[in-house]
Amino acid sequence: MDHKLNNKYDKLKILSKICSFKLNTKKVCFFCNTFKSPMWRNGPLGQNTLCNACGLRYTRIQKNNIEAVFKI
Repeated sequence: MDHKLNNKYDKLKILSKICSFKLNTKKVCFFCNTFKSPMWRNGPLGQNTLCNACGLRYTRIQKNNIEAVFKI
């Protein structure tokens, strides 16, 4: 099956479905693929999809984008 992924979000959606199974699998960060984190954070795909470091980075980027749009 040669299905090309249109963008990174298609890839993330597929990974989220794979990793969402509770069959003795560990959580995996979608950006850095780490298994260990002291805290799991919300990302573009929902709750607990990013490790602590990537979650903080993602939040900072989102905040900067909002400030740029509204010129806060």
